[in-house]
Amino acid sequence: MAHASFSVNEQRGIAMNLRFEEEKKHEQRMQFLKGAIRFLIMAAAVVFLAWLIITFALKKVSVIGSSMETTLYNGEDVIVNKTSYVLFPPKRNQIIAFYPEVQDEEETINSDSMIHIRRVAGLPGEKVQIKNGKKNMILKRCIPADGQSMKLRSKTMSILC
Repeated sequence: MAHASFSVNEQRGIAMNLRFEEEKKHEQRMQFLKGAIRFLIMAAAVVFLAWLIITFALKKVSVIGSSMETTLYNGEDVIVNKTSYVLFPPKRNQIIAFYPEVQDEEETINSDSMIHIRRVAGLPGEKVQIKNGKKNMILKRCIPADGQSMKLRSKTMSILC
């Protein structure tokens, strides 16, 4: 039986090849680990961004009642933009969602079932006249009896359609 013998140079070559294979496997593991960490960071960023949007920008609300029919129907779900009226007030004929004014200081409105959805018929200081079921806008600005300007006191939000 013949026994294979390797020269010193061949033995060094085999040892270097084994180290190269180990280094290659180590590098592949490191690349996989870096990819997994990158994926987890991206997933965490997406979850955080979604949380920000849901908490501060958008809200899903169900329409309750038939007051907005032909535009929105009872039970229909709409997405509300909470930030649309931060800089500019609502305009005539826009659909808004709002929490109604609280009569009692102790009463709090946190329930989504309390959100009202309505179309803006008139702006503060304007008179709206309804005759025979039709509304007529009187564009003359009105000044309240107390002399103070009218303000929209409840938090308003616009509807995204």
